[in-house]
Amino acid sequence: MKNNEEIVLNYKRHLPHYFHADAVYFVTFRLYGSLPSDVIHRLKAENKTLLKATGLQFPEKSMRHLSNIRNKYFIQFDRHLDSLITGPDWLNNHEIAGIVETGIQFYHLKNYKLIAYTLMPNHVHMIVRMLKSGDGLSPYYLSNTIGRLKSFTAQKANQILKRTGPFWQQENYDHVVRNDGELSRIIEYILNNPVKAGLSETWEQYPYSYCKF
Repeated sequence: MKNNEEIVLNYKRHLPHYFHADAVYFVTFRLYGSLPSDVIHRLKAENKTLLKATGLQFPEKSMRHLSNIRNKYFIQFDRHLDSLITGPDWLNNHEIAGIVETGIQFYHLKNYKLIAYTLMPNHVHMIVRMLKSGDGLSPYYLSNTIGRLKSFTAQKANQILKRTGPFWQQENYDHVVRNDGELSRIIEYILNNPVKAGLSETWEQYPYSYCKF
């Protein structure tokens, strides 16, 4: 995997987001209201405490340490999504899941090269390699692409559900995949997510997973 020297750091809501030119990203986004507010507040408070304890006022000074903290935050976050029995599970609807899969595939070889994805009942995992835009890469290219994907699928899903209001939670989780070993581990993680959640016996049997690595 190509190492990338240029890093652009920007902050979106509560989580720091990174942008690498021609990088592979692990992206997760979830349904609106899929986690109770008290769970979110507790996880963010714990994450903030860890950051404060390390003295990382400027995270770019210790990228590996920050990455470890973010990974711990994500694992707790994802476990809650898998275990909660309350909240929306609209991605269990085959028609809505199909719309999301179509949206994900639409940007393949346009904005990114799609490596893998898994649709869980209340959230989505994706692994993509970002491609250069026509006017060059920008720090917002990834978030803009995911934003368009979420906007399109939200509109279509709400029409099917005959509802209005937010469909996706605004904030996304994204992580730069730094080498092939990490990429293999993340692919294994997202493909086995439905198995660990008891939704399928094997990842190959799960209808809403894709991998081309």
